[in-house]
Amino acid sequence: MQLLRTLLFVPATAPERFPKALGFGADAVIIDLEDAVPPDRKSEARRAAAEFLVGRPEGGHPPVFVRINGAGTPWMNDDLEAVSRSGLAGILLPKTEKPGDVSALAERCVVLAGKGGFSPPALVPIVETARGVLDAFPIVSSAPSCTGLALGGEDFACDVSAIRTPEGYELSLARMQVVLTARAVGALPIDTVYTDFKDEAGLIRDAEWARQLGFAGKLVIHPRQVGPVNRVFSPSRKEAEQAGAVVSAFETAQGRGEAVVSLEGKMLDPAVVERARRVVRLAEAIARVEATS
Repeated sequence: MQLLRTLLFVPATAPERFPKALGFGADAVIIDLEDAVPPDRKSEARRAAAEFLVGRPEGGHPPVFVRINGAGTPWMNDDLEAVSRSGLAGILLPKTEKPGDVSALAERCVVLAGKGGFSPPALVPIVETARGVLDAFPIVSSAPSCTGLALGGEDFACDVSAIRTPEGYELSLARMQVVLTARAVGALPIDTVYTDFKDEAGLIRDAEWARQLGFAGKLVIHPRQVGPVNRVFSPSRKEAEQAGAVVSAFETAQGRGEAVVSLEGKMLDPAVVERARRVVRLAEAIARVEATS
């Protein structure tokens, strides 16, 4: 199971932070060539990202993603050429609005990976506009390498003239669209950033809501956000134990040939059992990562 509870941004203009970012416990690190880099520093930032990826082994942990500049910008192709190396686990494509942009990116990644002798990176489109959210399904369906779909809440709110609030109610429909779309194609839905990195209580509230909606994880902008968000998107010991008991009771009853299964007076229908299995798999994946950290 792929873990993407936390994806930590680090600006590509601060290469001294790259090694540090790997040690904060995030499930993935994102070197940002887009919003965090002014136009006159794009080349410098691109070189720094490329140099860092040279020393990263394929399949290294935590995986390193790069947010390149979006389709239609003068920097996208140069970004892609520079960072297509064995240490690149994934690419985030910002402000995605057209399925064709994703499929073209996927095809180019395959070509570059073939030349370099490494596996093509995973793709995570970011939908950040009304058009992107409405076309989320064809976007994330446009390439098999799309393993995730992320929401860019700040740009989306701007695009639809919503009033951005700490509670995030204005993002409700967009969030559900991202969750439904990603889950429908077997990709991981990734929630937007919480911009006030000093507000831990607000961050936890925001992350808890995202988990309740069905998100697998969240983009984070500061190392201090990693721990709280990881905890929110991880089953507690009690949750894991209860899930294990559900799975065990169901499988035991099935082994006895019983059609009706109950545990502690509650009926266990297939949906309940499947949710329990997902919790067990998630807990096991987290345990494996923690054992190697």
